[in-house]
Amino acid sequence: MAAEMTAIFFKNSRTLFCNFQLILFAPATHLVAVTKVMFTYHMNKIKNIVLAFGCFWVLPLMAEGQQLSEKFIVRDLGDSLYIKAFRSAFDTTGNYYFETMLPGKAAKFAMMTNRKKIAPVFTGGSIAIMPYKAMIADAFFSDSTRRKIYYKNKTGTTIYGPRGGKIREVLDYGHDHIAIELSTGGKSSLYINDSLVNVTDTLKQAWLCSISENGNMLYSVYKNGSYQLFLNHKLIDSAATQFAGININDNGFYIYAKPDNGKYYAHTPSKKFGPLAAVDLADLKGNNAYYFRGCAESQCYVLVNDKMFSGIAEAQIIEEDAATGTAVSRSDELISVEAFSPTDFVFTYNQSKTDGIFLNLNGKVIHTPYSYIGFVAYDKQLGYAYYGIRYDSTIQGDRLYTNVNGKERVMPPLKRKVPSHTQCVSIYPDSASVYYYETKDTVFLYSNGAPLYKPVSAKKFGTWDASSLPLTHTEGLEYFAGLNVEDNSYIVYNNTVSKPLTLINPDYGRLDEPKKGNIVAGDISPLGYYIIIVTGPGKYLLVINNKVYKELEGIDQIFGESACFTPGAVIFYGRKGSSFYEYRVAY
Repeated sequence: MAAEMTAIFFKNSRTLFCNFQLILFAPATHLVAVTKVMFTYHMNKIKNIVLAFGCFWVLPLMAEGQQLSEKFIVRDLGDSLYIKAFRSAFDTTGNYYFETMLPGKAAKFAMMTNRKKIAPVFTGGSIAIMPYKAMIADAFFSDSTRRKIYYKNKTGTTIYGPRGGKIREVLDYGHDHIAIELSTGGKSSLYINDSLVNVTDTLKQAWLCSISENGNMLYSVYKNGSYQLFLNHKLIDSAATQFAGININDNGFYIYAKPDNGKYYAHTPSKKFGPLAAVDLADLKGNNAYYFRGCAESQCYVLVNDKMFSGIAEAQIIEEDAATGTAVSRSDELISVEAFSPTDFVFTYNQSKTDGIFLNLNGKVIHTPYSYIGFVAYDKQLGYAYYGIRYDSTIQGDRLYTNVNGKERVMPPLKRKVPSHTQCVSIYPDSASVYYYETKDTVFLYSNGAPLYKPVSAKKFGTWDASSLPLTHTEGLEYFAGLNVEDNSYIVYNNTVSKPLTLINPDYGRLDEPKKGNIVAGDISPLGYYIIIVTGPGKYLLVINNKVYKELEGIDQIFGESACFTPGAVIFYGRKGSSFYEYRVAY
C-alpha cells in the first residue's frame, strides 16, 4: 500500500502543509472559521536515487536485531588533509573526493580523489556571478593566473577540466554530472561534464538541460540561428524559439514541448500532442509517468500519461482594484497534478470558490463541494481521501471536513466556546488522520480522533517538514511531518507515527558542527524515508520508515551528502579516527 500512496501538491510544491485557520467559538456542534487557508510549501533541490553496485561488506555486527556492515575506504595519510577537508564525497563503487585548504598556504587548496591529487588550486570571488551558484558546484582555478578552472558536482567524486574561462552559470544533476557555462571575454562555452556542447556570444547563450542519474541527457542550445534540441549529443529537433518542459529519466524516456507559431506541441519518444496554448508546468517521473499543464485565453488543459483533458474553464474572481476602486476580474485558477504511475494519476482544479473543487481520478471527474481541499491522497486499493473546507451559512463561517471516498465527516470542535484553530498534518484513504488544535497557549495533538499526546504548551510545540532533510525526491511519498512536542520529536509518515525521538533541531548547515538533535543525513524517495539524528558525541539514531530504529556509536563524523537510500539498505559514510568507512544498515 505504501508504495502506491501519493499526495497532490500545488504548483512547484513537493511538501505541503495546510494551515486551516479555524476559530472555534460556536456551540459544540458548530464550527465558525475565518475564510482563509494558508498553504506553505518548500521546493528542495531534487536528487536522484543512487543504487549500490555490489559492495563487499566486512565486519558484520548485530545490534537491536538490525545488521550493520562496515567497509574500510581510506585512511588519512598523516597530514590531516582528509580529516580537515571541508567537503568530502563518496560513492558505492569506492570512489572518494576530499577538498581541503593547504596548511600555511593562504587561499591555496587541494582536490584529492582515489585517482589523483590536484594541488595547489586557487579560489576567487569571480568564480560565479551569482554567489548561490557556488553552492551546487565545487570549482577552483588551476593556477594563480585564474585562466583555467576545475569543476565538479558538489556530491560527485569526478573532477572535470581544467577548462578556460570563468563560471557564468552552473546546473548540476544526479550524483556526479554537471552542466556548466564558462565565459572568456565575449565568448561563452557550454560543457556537460567534460564534453563541449556549444560556443557562442555570451549574450546569445540560452540553454536548458536535463540529465538523468545514469547520464542520459536532453538539452537545448541556441546554435546557427535556432534553438536545437539534443538527445545524448544527437540532434533530434529544432525551433525558432526556446523549448519548454525538457526532462529525461534513466529509462531514456523524455518529454519536451516545442514552440510553433505561438503554440506548443508536447513530445514523448513516440507521441506528439497539440497545439497547446501554453506550458506552465511539466514533470516526468522515473517510471515514465508524466504531465503537462497550462492556461491561456481563459481555458486550461492537463495532459497526463498520454491523456488530454482540455476545455477546463479558467476560474475567475472579482475584486476591487486598489488604485481605481473599480471591480476587476482576475485569474484564480489552481491546478495540481500528480502522475504517480504510467496508468494512475490524480489532478484537481477549481472553477470558482462557489462551484467547488473538481478532482479527476484516472479520468473519473468528482465534483467536491468545497472551496479548498488539501492533502489529497490516493491508494490503488483503498481509494482517495482529503481535507476540505466550505462555507456553512448556519454558523456564517467555514467548516473543516475529512472526505474519504466521497464520504465526509465534519471535524469536531475542540471545546465549547474555546477559541482555537485547527491544522491538518496528514490523512489517508483508510480514514486515518493526524491533526492538532492550537489555542492561545496550548496545543492538543490528535491521531485518528484520539489524543496522541497530553495537552502541551504552545511554546514547547513546533513543526518542521521534509525541507529540513538533505535530500528529497520528486517521486517520494511525502506524507512526512516532523512534530516537536516538549522534550521529544515525532515523525508522521505514511499512516504511522514514530516512537518518541530525541528532540530534533532541523536548523543545521553543512559547515556547522552538528549538535544533539541535528539531522546529519536523510532522504525521502519512492522507497520511503530515513534520517540520522545526532543523539550525543559519537552517537546517532537511524530511523527508517518509522519501522527501523538503529543506534549507531563510535563514529566521529557522518557525511550526509553522500548517503544513499537503496532497495533493502541505507548506505552512508563516516569517519572513525583517521579512517573513513562505508556503512550499510539493512531494512
